[in-house]
Amino acid sequence: MRTITLIRSRGCAQDMLREKMTTTFTVEIVTEKDDMKKGLSGREGMPLENGMLFVLNQKEPQAFWMKGMRFPLDIIFFDRERKIIEILENLQPCEQCSVFFTKEPAMYALEINAGLSRKYGLGKGDTLVFEAPQ
Repeated sequence: MRTITLIRSRGCAQDMLREKMTTTFTVEIVTEKDDMKKGLSGREGMPLENGMLFVLNQKEPQAFWMKGMRFPLDIIFFDRERKIIEILENLQPCEQCSVFFTKEPAMYALEINAGLSRKYGLGKGDTLVFEAPQ
């Protein structure tokens, strides 16, 4: 488990100083293919400010699904520059699951509890910086 801080910054440099907002999550970082396939499936839940960060290391659209999930999620996708390219909100557990594909290539995906992306005002184009505490 690791703590990351997501720093939302929009607009020009002056706006960023005024509107800099931070949100901290404790995340599991997933890089191995087998761990990515399993993700959060089978777990009963997740503490509110926790998440799972997938380091995808690919330059192509990504596919995620909710198979085996027991609680709803938001999935935030980032490009190579760590800008949000897409947010899938309030994905529900399912028996016959659809596969969700990103419209653009994604390098990172952050799974968090459903509703948090809206609660924190995250949106497409926001630039987020992953910072590990010292």
